[in-house]
Amino acid sequence: MRIAGDIGGLQRVSGSLTGVVEEMHGSAEALSKRVDQLIGDAGWSGSAAEEFKGAWEQDAAAVIQLGSCVKLAGTVLGTLAAGLQDAQHQLDLAVSNALDAGVPVSADGSVPPGVYPEPVLAAMKQYSTDRAAAEQAAQDARDEASDMLHDITAAITGEPTSFLKSADVAVLAASLKGYYALPNEFTEDAKSKLDAFNKRYKDTQYTRKHTPAGSPEKRALTAELAEMRAERKLLTTDLSAAEKLAGHFKGGHLLGSSLGDIADGLGVLQDGGKLSRALDGVPAVDVALGAFATWAQAKEDHEKGWGWTHAILVDGGSNAAAIGAGVATDFIPFVGPFVAPVTSYGVGAFVYEAGHEGHWTEHITEDGWVKGIGEGFADSGKATWDSDVVGMYHKVGHDIQHPQEAAESLWHGVKNLF
Repeated sequence: MRIAGDIGGLQRVSGSLTGVVEEMHGSAEALSKRVDQLIGDAGWSGSAAEEFKGAWEQDAAAVIQLGSCVKLAGTVLGTLAAGLQDAQHQLDLAVSNALDAGVPVSADGSVPPGVYPEPVLAAMKQYSTDRAAAEQAAQDARDEASDMLHDITAAITGEPTSFLKSADVAVLAASLKGYYALPNEFTEDAKSKLDAFNKRYKDTQYTRKHTPAGSPEKRALTAELAEMRAERKLLTTDLSAAEKLAGHFKGGHLLGSSLGDIADGLGVLQDGGKLSRALDGVPAVDVALGAFATWAQAKEDHEKGWGWTHAILVDGGSNAAAIGAGVATDFIPFVGPFVAPVTSYGVGAFVYEAGHEGHWTEHITEDGWVKGIGEGFADSGKATWDSDVVGMYHKVGHDIQHPQEAAESLWHGVKNLF
């Protein structure tokens, strides 16, 4: 069984590309000397001569830069060949170990169906795991080479490049929006507390007014109202401080709007109705960003061979889980608003990877329901850490260092979605 890819051909191309660089640099330097001699021997001077010399210097620099890109491309192909070779050795070892254990591995790597003793069955499971690891190592090498060659091509053509995809930006925006809108949430919370207090204060005033004069109850209510006035002063101060902080975050009120707020504002639902109250905790911006992320992710999955229904259900489910987790976490007293964006991102990322990298059917078929489900969770957790924590960190770091190129690439990516 062979790993897909012409390893020998990649090695030859790598050597050819790496070897031609010195020739390119030598040709550029030789031509530069000839240009200098031409201008010097002819006694050519003036603006035209300087313009010609300047144009050639730019061309010579471009040749040298192109040579560097060619050398990088050769290095990438050499690394890819080495990665595929290592994966082939890993696969050969898996086949050899399986054959030694009595597993009848055929030339194409498959194992014919049949009844096998328990030791052979155990060896078959190990072979399946080792084979999948070798094939994954080969695919990782291909993906890494593809990303690097894309960057080299972008450097040659001037095409903007960004590691962040449109769906990545939508998911990150939803998380960061949660923190941006926090001051507005503090203001709403402080206003609600003050409104509730004022209602309680008026009720106490009414009760005191209708309590017999000179009675112990009236004296107790009078003392309670005095304490409440001090409490109202504190609540008013808290509201003023929250409003001042929210004033520094323009648009926070809009970003923090819920579907219930929008429906009530449009007059679609009765304010205070059951449906209005149910939608009151669902953030409108998160729903819009989640829908956009679902479309972007589903389009990418469809291009990889998934059906539209399958892609939308899996990707839409992960974004719905993210929104639900964020809403649920937001209700936790004190810490809820602070951890809700992180919880939303983490749950959404895990559910997404579970739908793409969990390998549930394979694990359950090979190892049964209990162990298979555990292995699926393990695969999903590893993919979440690798792609959505470490991988996202590197993506964001790259685009922070190259903001203009990232913004242009993002804009092109958004246009391509539609």
